[in-house]
Amino acid sequence: MEIVIFRLNGQAYGMEIDFLEGIEELDNVTPVARAPKFISGIVNVRGEIVPVFDLEEKFMLEHSDLQKKYLLVRLDRAAVCLAVDEVDGMKTFDDGDVIDMPEMFTEETDYFTKVINLGNKGLALVIAPDMLIPCGEQDDISEFVSKETQA
Repeated sequence: MEIVIFRLNGQAYGMEIDFLEGIEELDNVTPVARAPKFISGIVNVRGEIVPVFDLEEKFMLEHSDLQKKYLLVRLDRAAVCLAVDEVDGMKTFDDGDVIDMPEMFTEETDYFTKVINLGNKGLALVIAPDMLIPCGEQDDISEFVSKETQA
């Protein structure tokens, strides 16, 4: 399984690279009034206006002061940038290093699908972006970006 490992507030997270279109360093996140709480603004990525999804807000984490990096993620109905603190890189993990997320933790957070053993670096929670941002929210994001780019 090929995973990109990233960090928020020092905690490791991962995502299958099939969703990843690029890792961006962006300076100009433009805040948008009345945006959904988890959208921190919009950015221009290679000519495409893309919303920035605030994982710290979604995961109810304390906001860090670190300069963000952005994972450009392509979903079925929308593209989004996931704001992260650090990107450790991409790695292929053996089946023995990856386990399904225990069911008791997935009732409220079904977007955490697996846990990866990073050895002496601890564990990484693997997110499924298509479950993190369900189709209805993807449609809302697409509609929101469409309205903002027409304004």
